[in-house]
Amino acid sequence: MKHLIRANTCRVFRGLGIYVTIILIFLMSSYIALGSTAPHFGIVNYGPDTIQVIFNGFSNFVHLPLALAIFVSGALFTYGAIANELAFGLSRAKIYFSHLMLGSALCIVLVLVFILWSVFLGSIINGFGNMPLGFWLEKTGILGVMLIHLLALSSLATFLVFTSKRTSITIGAFFAYLIVPRLLVEMSSVINPNFLRFRAFDLVYSIVLMAQMPYLEAAQVHQAIAVAMGIIVLTTCIGIILFEFRDV
Repeated sequence: MKHLIRANTCRVFRGLGIYVTIILIFLMSSYIALGSTAPHFGIVNYGPDTIQVIFNGFSNFVHLPLALAIFVSGALFTYGAIANELAFGLSRAKIYFSHLMLGSALCIVLVLVFILWSVFLGSIINGFGNMPLGFWLEKTGILGVMLIHLLALSSLATFLVFTSKRTSITIGAFFAYLIVPRLLVEMSSVINPNFLRFRAFDLVYSIVLMAQMPYLEAAQVHQAIAVAMGIIVLTTCIGIILFEFRDV
């Protein structure tokens, strides 16, 4: 399977889309670093202060897993590359899992590069400052939980690519997941506030909430992690089963 991952990595980086995505990430991270470290009312914000700014706007990353899933797996069905992958003699489960691993790994790497570049650039501008005790441990914990949510979105995006087999349907279904459940919950909560409980199953809402993780109850954090992990397991298992028995 490692040879398949290596071959797909080379294919992804031969395309233009991944480089456009990387450039946009660097531009966005530079903008955040410059904006969050600019002195406001005489208060100096140091490079590491950009981390919380990034966390507060982490929901902007929810489209990254979709783009990467399309770059990594979309060509399988768009250009008929699935026949070449099956020629490796690997099972369909391994093919599915290799694509999921590559898309997820790229997502994590790009997010980490985004954060490191922002902190680096912000530190050059205003210095590193003196961080309070436990600062990095706290931020690492927040980042870890947020990355689990991004991996859940990556699993969902890969599932949609392999089950829909069409990029347009994948994009439409992904955005429908991001928008429709939230609208239904908000509209239903007008009738009965108890419907707000279903926000726990909204990954985007959870990502926004987790930015303030130190101020949340442990039960809220555990529930958010459980929902994200459940989506990863569910979409991966169902995706592999459907891919295994459907014609390509």
